[in-house]
Amino acid sequence: MVFKNIAVLYGLFLLLIPIFIHLFQFRKFKSIPFTNVAFLKKIELQSRKSSQLKKWLVLLLRLFMLSAIILAFAEPFIPAKTKKYEDQPLYVYLDNSLSMQQKHQGLSLFEQAKQELLQNLPKDKTFNLVTNNQTYVNINLNEFQEELFDLEYSPFQPQFEEVYLKVESLQEDHKLPFTFLMLSDGLYPSNNFESFTGKTTDLHWVDYQTERLDNVRVDTAFVKQNSNETLNLWASFSANATNDQPISVSVYDDNKLLGKSTLIFKDSLKQTLQFNINQNSIQKGRIEVDQNDLAYDNYLYFTKQKAQPINIVSINSVSDDFLKHIFLNDSEFSYYNFTLNTIDYKVLQEADLIVLNEIKGIPTALLGHLKTHVNKEKQLIFILPDEPIDENLRQFSKAQGIPIKNLKKNELKIAKINYEHPLLKDVFKQKTTNFDYPKVSSSYSLGGIQDKIISFSTGEPFLVKKKNVYAFAAAFNKENSNYKRSPLIVPSLYTIAKNSGSQEVLYHTTYTNQEIRLPYSLEKDQIVQLIHPQESFIPRQRIFDDYLQISLNQEPYFAGFYKLLKGKDTLRRLAFNHRRTESKLTKSESKTFETFKKHKSVADFTYLVNKQSEEQKLWKWFIIFALLFLLIETLLLKRLK
Repeated sequence: MVFKNIAVLYGLFLLLIPIFIHLFQFRKFKSIPFTNVAFLKKIELQSRKSSQLKKWLVLLLRLFMLSAIILAFAEPFIPAKTKKYEDQPLYVYLDNSLSMQQKHQGLSLFEQAKQELLQNLPKDKTFNLVTNNQTYVNINLNEFQEELFDLEYSPFQPQFEEVYLKVESLQEDHKLPFTFLMLSDGLYPSNNFESFTGKTTDLHWVDYQTERLDNVRVDTAFVKQNSNETLNLWASFSANATNDQPISVSVYDDNKLLGKSTLIFKDSLKQTLQFNINQNSIQKGRIEVDQNDLAYDNYLYFTKQKAQPINIVSINSVSDDFLKHIFLNDSEFSYYNFTLNTIDYKVLQEADLIVLNEIKGIPTALLGHLKTHVNKEKQLIFILPDEPIDENLRQFSKAQGIPIKNLKKNELKIAKINYEHPLLKDVFKQKTTNFDYPKVSSSYSLGGIQDKIISFSTGEPFLVKKKNVYAFAAAFNKENSNYKRSPLIVPSLYTIAKNSGSQEVLYHTTYTNQEIRLPYSLEKDQIVQLIHPQESFIPRQRIFDDYLQISLNQEPYFAGFYKLLKGKDTLRRLAFNHRRTESKLTKSESKTFETFKKHKSVADFTYLVNKQSEEQKLWKWFIIFALLFLLIETLLLKRLK
């Protein structure tokens, strides 16, 4: 308890006056003789002891009454628990992450937080505002009202530690107390942050919540099969809770509807849909879920360029009729065949798949091109001959992780098929038991550790894979094998060839570090830029012989379609989507927030801090006590005889 008027306390010396009066007020009793005392029976006798008790009680009550009056005039009060709200620095963290799109009573949590700030924070109160991607210092709502309304969601979701450390960096004197107000749904990652120990920060959290944490999202999309005429588009979806209500899903190219289906999350929280689309390219694709919750993950933007023919080059020492039969008349492939003496290295440089058909050696000029081809992660097939090979071929094969050992001249049956290998998994509908397995008269032993796709009856490999290199251990010529007449040859070679085409990425992620390869050739002084209706920028770029690589550093910011421009020419569109990390709607289990005072609204926060910063005035209580003592004294004088 503290007194505003300490000088008034000197009045307590006045308490000595009633003490002196009571102590020196002596009465002398005289004895008066009476002949008859019968008439005194009607008089109430008062003993000396009761008289003394009454005197002391009256003295104490008067002392208490006078003390209460003096203390009341001294204006006692209990100091506020915190510094005055108006005088203490205020830092507001407004969470503008994508999860704040959740709706509560028809309004998004983010819009609700902005409105509460405007309605409850004093307009002239100077404060500092921190969002996930912006910082505003020394502002007030009189000047910042329009900017506050214009704040948008951010795809960047920092950990809370980053936010708080940013706030601390704005505080000039770290020893001074300040108020920290967090407006958030708490749906972001946070480790156990111990920076609050010993701090003088007043921590508050307006915890925004919705009626339910249900959400359905589009996770990803991919093309499983692609021809010159159609697309086989697959999309995967997730939900936070089971629901037997059908949810509509649509696929668009700009405003053109390409397909429609429904989802039901009755027994599983993950679903996959397939769409067969009768066109071979999509410039502004969009998969859309008809669900009224988080908006950002109801859409998945993507682009699909028209499939370019896969360039296949064979270098032959024997007939390549079986390769022509598979690839030459198929519009999905561009097939070129050479011998070692007729190689067109310009065509070879553009190849997606190179087939070395029973060649016995690799010339030095070809060796360099093959190394470059493999280093670009393009596909290569060895079909080994039935004759000895040179050292160049052995060393190159060994460098690819497939050492070629000795040539064996014994007949082997090709009898084991790895149906679970990705190359053959979708080729055979069921395992065949009465298969007419082919034979070989001679074959090479292959060392190293590789994926066995097809094996001999002895368990030795016939077709193996190591990264992007395939090797057949035996020659296909009719003198050595009947494999060319086997039903295995087409699916094995065709599937390898189909996988050799550059796998187009349908979309990319916003606000992340990434490198994107694009099949465009530019001059050294040419640049490209990415254009979106809300932003444009020039990415870092590197120009290679046959492709362009652009590097994005926490770019772009908005989801949607970006034009890739070279000068005034549009090369293509790129699609970008926000990460789905916030779609799970999982509350942080960190102990970090246990030290926060939780509020239901900004109004609750302002009421509490104003109450905490108010002094508790006590003078009224002392006046009440003084009156109470006066009342007790009056009753004592009247009742106690």
